[in-house]
Amino acid sequence: MLIEIVSSGGFGGVATPPKKLHMDTAATSEEKRQAYCDAFDPDALSNLSVDGGNPNAADLALYTISVTDDQGEEHVFQIQEDAIPDELLDLIDGM
Repeated sequence: MLIEIVSSGGFGGVATPPKKLHMDTAATSEEKRQAYCDAFDPDALSNLSVDGGNPNAADLALYTISVTDDQGEEHVFQIQEDAIPDELLDLIDGM
């Protein structure tokens, strides 16, 4: 599985440069690979993007997450920061 993440957004009306992350789960340990594959499963991410976040929240990052599964199919999701569970944010930080 290939995972690519671009975060964008601003703070106090000042745009910040996008942060880009990339991970090929095949190049990680089995334990880490399983954790990332479970967390970035397209079905799970689909639920997060549908749920959205707080439409009135300000200064939150927007994550564009692209997941290319083992069959080569790409899935792209845009998810607001406050809709992402802490455990998933921790995995993103560890990339």
